[in-house]
This record gives sequence, C-alpha cells and structure tokens, in this order.
Amino acid sequence: MSKKVRYEGLVSYTLGVTDGVGYGVFTSHGIRFVKPRIVLGVSGGFEHFDILGSSAYDKYSLFAGVFPKWYFVDNGKVDAYIACHVGYVSIWPEDNSYSYNYFPYSGIQTIPEIGVGFKNRSRVAFDFSVKGHIYGIGSTISFYPNFCFGIRF
Repeated sequence: MSKKVRYEGLVSYTLGVTDGVGYGVFTSHGIRFVKPRIVLGVSGGFEHFDILGSSAYDKYSLFAGVFPKWYFVDNGKVDAYIACHVGYVSIWPEDNSYSYNYFPYSGIQTIPEIGVGFKNRSRVAFDFSVKGHIYGIGSTISFYPNFCFGIRF
C-alpha cells in the first residue's frame, strides 16, 4: 500500500529577465497529497538584479509565501505541474545612499509557475520551470519572467 501523503521539497537556481538580468535561488517545501496530485506548502526566494548593466540601478529582492501546486501529468518518469505562489516581497537597492520612487518596495507578490520534472528511480526529479513574477508599485503592475532549474525531492 502506498503512502497517501508525503513531503516534497524543491531547491532551484533562477535566472530572471526584465530590464536587466536577475539571478538567485528559490525553494519550496510542502505536503503532497498523492491521490489528488496536489501540494500545499511554503516558498521563498532571493534574487539580485543587474539592471541595464549599471550597478547604479542594481537591486535585491526577498520573497516569502505560500502556494498550491497541481500535477496535471504524473507518471513514472515525467511529471508536469502548475502552481501559484502568493506572498510578501521586499525589494531594495544595492546602495541605500540614493533614492528612486520605486526603491525600496515591499508588498504582495503573485508568482504563477508552470514546470516539468524528469524523475529518476529514487523519486528525485530534475525540475525545469518558468515563473512569472507579478507585483504592483503604485498604479503600475510589474511583471518579469524567471527561468528555474533545480532538484525536487
């Protein structure tokens, strides 16, 4: 008899593309309900952005949130999922000696995600996903895609 509930964790490297390049780490940990193929858990990430190739515009972001994830494909070798992370993001400049009207920023962020994992025999998967970071600054909605690859266990 197989387990109906088990732990699932993911640690991934991220590469974001916006008005510059962002790179960092993202992790998620949760409880996977095997039969309905749903995961509920917490997630977090840290990124550094090189904006327009100039260190004068560089910034960092820190995210913490919760997510549901649904596996719409789940077989022995490959699985695919969609998820939506919702949480709190804090964005601040690399150098606090200057001020722009969008620095620093703290608030709610939504991160829809679609991904695929290639599993080995021990249920460890090499995971590839695309995340879309969405957050609002004043009346402006910002969006940037993030490409991720990591290990899911």
